[in-house]
Parts: sequence; structure tokens; C-alpha cells
Amino acid sequence: MIEAEAHGPTCREAVATIRIKAHDGQTILFQRSYPVAEVPLAFNPNSDQTGFRSDLEEWTANAADTPTADWLPTWPSGADHPPFFHPQVSRAQYESFRGAQGPLFCYPDGAESNACVAMSGDHATLLGSRTPERE
Repeated sequence: MIEAEAHGPTCREAVATIRIKAHDGQTILFQRSYPVAEVPLAFNPNSDQTGFRSDLEEWTANAADTPTADWLPTWPSGADHPPFFHPQVSRAQYESFRGAQGPLFCYPDGAESNACVAMSGDHATLLGSRTPERE
């Protein structure tokens, strides 16, 4: 289950939180918070409450072209990182998730990037951020 919420005095000053929960609806598997001004790919800082609510709902939609980890680019042996991807895990972990072809959820986490979280059972692992526009 994917959910999002935001708190702050105005839409422009809000901090948005994205959360992945287990099937029980209670156990939090992954959670990150971002000032909305730092995620213009997802949020319009000039939105009214209705527009902002719509932005939050859209933020919980999977930005991965294919919702399985094998969709991510291969991390070539000897390379610092996969093409157009900035990992938060080791090459072995990254390629293990790709090989398992498990569920993948990606969401905007910046101006041009999408964070990608891989799922394995009741565990969620932030693999890193994909930035297709530039290396």
C-alpha cells in the first residue's frame, strides 16, 4: 500500500511524506519526507489545496515504466554506477534485486529524478535515483 501526506503552513512550505506499508496496513516498510519545493517534478508550489491534493495522489502513482526491478538499467562490471542511475546500495545488492525481478516502485524525488524502491517480501529497499535526462 502506497500513501502520501503533507504538512505545513502553506502548500509552498509543506513537507510531503511518501510511505509504503505492508499488506496489514499498519507496518511501515519505507518512508521518506521531502520539502515540496525540492520536488518540482511532482509538486506545483503555487497550487491551491485542491491542486496540491491532486499532486499528492499523483505522487503515489508508480513512475516505473515496468513495475519490476529488472526494468532498471544493468550495472556494468567495473562501472561506478548504472547508466542514468545513482545507487544507494552496492552493485551486488542492486543486481540481485534486478535478477529477482521483484516489485519496484519509483516516485519523483527531485527536479529530474525518480527514487526507486525494490520490494522483497515484507522488505523495501531504496535502490537509488534514476535521472534519465542526464548522466
